[in-house]
Amino acid sequence: MAASKIPAASNVPISVAPTHLALNLRIQSFLELSRTLPLPHPSETLSTSTERPSLSMASKTGQQIPSSADKASQKKKQLALLGAAQSLLIETNKLEPKYRALYLKELTEVSVVMAYPQPEFSPAKAYIGMERRQFLAEQVDAAALCGYRFLYDLQVWRKRV
Repeated sequence: MAASKIPAASNVPISVAPTHLALNLRIQSFLELSRTLPLPHPSETLSTSTERPSLSMASKTGQQIPSSADKASQKKKQLALLGAAQSLLIETNKLEPKYRALYLKELTEVSVVMAYPQPEFSPAKAYIGMERRQFLAEQVDAAALCGYRFLYDLQVWRKRV
């Protein structure tokens, strides 16, 4: 199956453990940091227009010629993204081996956003879409509403049986 057909939200590790939820939120924060344009408001997605009025085609395709101030800003942003990615890697390496492998795979997949000046118009756009954000919100809500302790105890109990 082609990578573009797999929703990025389906790759988000699912867990109710607070450490994992916190790491998922930090990964989402990293992805939001890579964003160059805000997500459209849900009411905007209902409109029939495919163009956002504030964007020219040049900026949509990345053909815009950046000024020296833009270049300095982009470099600063790339350094912030690199620092955030390194921090995520450090936190991931603290996990138990079976979870570490899962999260290292996730970090490998999402770190591709650093390769594009405008990830919203790149093959990496699925990682910064609303679907992924909503999936993570539902995961956190479920952990809070269902009672993390009960679900975590159930996971531990199943391992023992």
